[in-house]
Amino acid sequence: MNNLKEMDRAKETSLIEHDQHFHNYERWLGISSDQSGNNWATESRLTPFVATSNAGDFGTAIKVLGPDDTPIQAGMVEFDFHRLLISDLEVTSPYIIRVIEDVDGDGVANTAEGKGYYTDAMVVTSDNVAARAGGLPLDIVDKRALDGTRVWIKVKAAGSVTIDFYIGFHEYGV
Repeated sequence: MNNLKEMDRAKETSLIEHDQHFHNYERWLGISSDQSGNNWATESRLTPFVATSNAGDFGTAIKVLGPDDTPIQAGMVEFDFHRLLISDLEVTSPYIIRVIEDVDGDGVANTAEGKGYYTDAMVVTSDNVAARAGGLPLDIVDKRALDGTRVWIKVKAAGSVTIDFYIGFHEYGV
């Protein structure tokens, strides 16, 4: 009987999480005009982030969310990095996009990546101009992070090429 109660609680928890995720406000951000401080992104900014690959390897991690970028909504304490809108690709060959989160708070992208605090997503399109026609959405599967968590992105592609994108995320009050 206890197992059935535990299963019911697990289902209820799952349904609540699903409901919070899909019935929530989504925010879209572009690159901040000044990334020298702790604000790396700006809500509703129409200037995309640009990441560059390193000829068959990951390029340098770029700043995407700084410690002062969240929360956007008062009372929120967590966010999930949910989606990218790709606005330009240089080539039609595959890209790997790596989203790195500063879970430990040490402020170093390579350290967080080395500890496995990242998620990867792939983009392949037969027409790199298609992204310019209306954007190419890319869902990101990631854990929730505490507000103030730094986020970086780096990309890998066959050549030294760029990818332009905007970021979307949800916030939670828990």
